[in-house]
Amino acid sequence: MRTIPSEEECLRILREEGIRPAVVRHACIVKEVAVRIAERCGADLELVRAGGLLHDLGRSRTHGVDHAIEGVRIAKERNLSPKIVKIIQRHLGGQSRRGQRGADPGGGGEGLPVPQVPGGGEKDEGDACRAFPIMR
Repeated sequence: MRTIPSEEECLRILREEGIRPAVVRHACIVKEVAVRIAERCGADLELVRAGGLLHDLGRSRTHGVDHAIEGVRIAKERNLSPKIVKIIQRHLGGQSRRGQRGADPGGGGEGLPVPQVPGGGEKDEGDACRAFPIMR
């Protein structure tokens, strides 16, 4: 798959990799915030949606800062677009190995930062994140 995966494909990938529900919720929120920003600056919405959902793909293997490295490995194993690989690789730009801002020491996703969505953050009923089976 060298194309950008759809939301449904991204959610399937997260499910297949065993990503915990709290991490999926975090990824959905990141996607929502990123899309709102992208809409205002004319960015590639398909890429932004997929990148927001898949940025923490490596959390299926570790919850440490090395999850970005693991995420890159998984993305390459799954033959995802190099653009997605780059998003996964670079999403930790504001963190250092010692001071893991927003880190999840318990490994269950509970310590993940939850960004505030400008304008309320309500999802419509058709939102793929809301419909994700593991979220019910």
